[in-house]
Amino acid sequence: MEQILQFISENKYHLIIIIIAFIIQFEGLAYLIQNKQSDFSYSGYTYEWYEGDTNKTILAILAFIFGITTITVCILHLYI
Repeated sequence: MEQILQFISENKYHLIIIIIAFIIQFEGLAYLIQNKQSDFSYSGYTYEWYEGDTNKTILAILAFIFGITTITVCILHLYI
């Protein structure tokens, strides 16, 4: 238990950044999931599209990518 508390106290800024990046990533993913539509046609193909504002969809994709990248960089920085 002491080692875990020491790790948290030494890396508190990394953990704060990771938590914020996770929230940003989650919000972007939630927007994409809420606005995803699909339709099955008689030819056997499933069509998927996103309903909503194009700018918000682009921002949601960028937020998701930014969240994953930030978490990855922070974890790599902790262990390298």
